[in-house]
Amino acid sequence: MTSEHLETQTIQTIPEEATSYFLTLQNSDLPNNLFPQSSQLRVLKLSSCAFSFTSPPFHWCDNMRFLCIDSCKDNGRSTDELIVKQGESWRFLRRLWVLDIRHTDGSWILIPQMMELMTELRELNIKAVGVSSWNWHMYLAKQKFLHNLHKFRIIECPIQFMDLLRIPLIGMYRLEFLDLSGNKHMEVLPNLSTASGLKVLILDGCDGLRNVESHALPSSLESFSFDGFGPALKWKHLLEIPRKEARPSVRITQKTPIVSKISLNGLALLKNLFLRGLPNLLELNLSETAVQAVNLDDMQLRNLERLSLLGCEMLQRVQWHDTRNPPLKVLQIDTRAKATRSLDHDCQGFQMDNNSSPQAHIVVTDERVLRGFMITHPISNVLQGQKFHLHLSSSVSNKQGSYYNQKESSSSDELSAPQVIESPFSYLGLLSNIAGHDDNDRSVKGCALLPLQCHIEISEGGCNLEIAKDPDRQNIDMLLRYAESLHVHDHSSITTASLDCIKGQFEKTQWCLVERCPKMHTVFHIDKDGNTPQSFMSLQTFKAFQLLEVQCIWSRKVRFYEDSTNRLLAFKKLQCINLYSCPRLKFILPWSFASLPGLETILVTYCGELREIFPKGETHGRDRATSIVFSSLKRIQLEELPRLRQICETVMLAPALETVKLRGCWSLRRLPAIHTGRGNNKPLAVVDCEKDWWDMLRWDGLEESRTLFVPRHSKYHKMRMLRGSPLRFGP
Repeated sequence: MTSEHLETQTIQTIPEEATSYFLTLQNSDLPNNLFPQSSQLRVLKLSSCAFSFTSPPFHWCDNMRFLCIDSCKDNGRSTDELIVKQGESWRFLRRLWVLDIRHTDGSWILIPQMMELMTELRELNIKAVGVSSWNWHMYLAKQKFLHNLHKFRIIECPIQFMDLLRIPLIGMYRLEFLDLSGNKHMEVLPNLSTASGLKVLILDGCDGLRNVESHALPSSLESFSFDGFGPALKWKHLLEIPRKEARPSVRITQKTPIVSKISLNGLALLKNLFLRGLPNLLELNLSETAVQAVNLDDMQLRNLERLSLLGCEMLQRVQWHDTRNPPLKVLQIDTRAKATRSLDHDCQGFQMDNNSSPQAHIVVTDERVLRGFMITHPISNVLQGQKFHLHLSSSVSNKQGSYYNQKESSSSDELSAPQVIESPFSYLGLLSNIAGHDDNDRSVKGCALLPLQCHIEISEGGCNLEIAKDPDRQNIDMLLRYAESLHVHDHSSITTASLDCIKGQFEKTQWCLVERCPKMHTVFHIDKDGNTPQSFMSLQTFKAFQLLEVQCIWSRKVRFYEDSTNRLLAFKKLQCINLYSCPRLKFILPWSFASLPGLETILVTYCGELREIFPKGETHGRDRATSIVFSSLKRIQLEELPRLRQICETVMLAPALETVKLRGCWSLRRLPAIHTGRGNNKPLAVVDCEKDWWDMLRWDGLEESRTLFVPRHSKYHKMRMLRGSPLRFGP
């Protein structure tokens, strides 16, 4: 039965067979004989009524399960004169399952003597309820009724309730739902770690709360809500956080929440998260949780500086369209399990420098996570001066800070192979934090490689650039444009390290390392106008190792353009080319412009099919140069390249050349010309080679350069062969 806005005179006695009754009055008194024989009544809700709290008219309803008292007043004696009677008149409390008290003085029922009678109580909802402070000393000592609670709401309550919230809720082993919304006076979250069954925690409108730490929360937590707009306008008796339609659309009060840190680290079952309108929040740690999506746009955390999502294996999306809102200084995302990350020395030591520019470290095995990083304003304004480490892979490198470095050649004939070097710095450390390194010298001498400020790693388990969907391609294009270092390795399906038909890639890239990708056929497959005048303008070091199917590094039809002032910017800073064990490689870089001014070192070994290093390339309407000047080239090392016919298809001039080391290059017949532009006091260029090869060199057109070379042959370049059977030579 339901009765609303009735006059007291029109209210009739409830029928004996009634099971539910809802009544709303205009602060009128309830008749004393309203519930004479309501033994079947299970659900009762009274709103804006007046009745005697000492002897309520429904106290004989023995089978009541649900009792809701909303905005009701006492029409009998005052609460100070209340004498509690625990006899048969209050026996309905013994079978009560749900007690809901709102905007009503609770001193007549929320006292220890009454609560001890509620042995079967499963849900307790208290909203804006006043109590006498003298009751709480006894109340805190007797909490047996809490042992059976499954749901507990204590919303917008006065400061007296803070005594309850300051102590650990001991014995609440069955508690699954806790709602502390609207308690503005609560500064410290109570220790809930002993509530081992807690699944839902709601802190909406807790404006005075300073921090939320995971050590005070149980590991069973599945849902968490902190809405700075205020408590939900209505709630349902469900085991879940309030839905969006039940929440306020604007901030209810002028006061803003002061919480500055929320750490839910290690709550492995946490999957439902709602945060909104927390302007003072600086740090959010969701590491080792089961969250699937984080929407920074909807959260409205305008001053958030640090976000950690390490070990979030279920993470599928991070939406952050405007990277200036919030202005994150540190972003850490790693979707791998903790055991996997421990092998890579993950970013536990990733520290934030308050004076540094923004930093990001991202390791994801699903490229869909990147779809939320769509930029809605000019990219240059977003990424300029920022730092990011993005790893599209299931593992981060093979050792902490380990990269490949070509061992320095010696005077012996022993072939040098790539050696693993371990950096003393963490793989995730930013170069600006490395002591002793100048920001202007980030290439690291000797072609050794360390991750720079903006670093991308792609390997097995990560993104496949060829099959990436349009949103993914746009985001990866943006990242490739501003990446300062690129490491592609151990990917079983990737065939190229570039995006087809996407312009402006690799404009900031200073070094690139590609290794162990068995299906890669072209490292930079850019045949369809994929370059801009700025492409590869910053590249200083390129290395490629163990690419079994690669036939070229830059595709044959690659085009490079001059800028508006007719300056060629591509490869202007290129210093080092290093390739090892690419058995099907035929050429490296098609080039027909007049110079490669920055190139200092060429190291190519064990590439059996290599014909040319620099064949003639496209010039986009301009005449090909008749000669190419390598003004800074000092060192050439070529080993086991039996089909190499020439280093450069165009005439090659290298006036600064100092050393040449050659082994097993029997098809090569010419050396670069070094006489043009070479200083008079420049020492002779040393050629370390086999004597037989030196004797077969052709010098036509290079007569002036011949006198500037000095050969150096190994002492055991040709061993004496035994004649006959070795068994004949005895001691």
